[in-house]
Amino acid sequence: MQQKLFISSNTAKTHITHIYRKMGINSQQRLIDLVDREEQPPAREERDIRDA
Repeated sequence: MQQKLFISSNTAKTHITHIYRKMGINSQQRLIDLVDREEQPPAREERDIRDA
């Protein structure tokens, strides 16, 4: 990404740090976990409530 935006690696790291701070996380793994959780289909009970 830094090459496409023509920014230094330190600038990219700073932006990533700010994004993590705003999201209340502190690691790339935590971000991956959050994305995975959002992409999973809702539990059966949640689908039933929405379809009612």
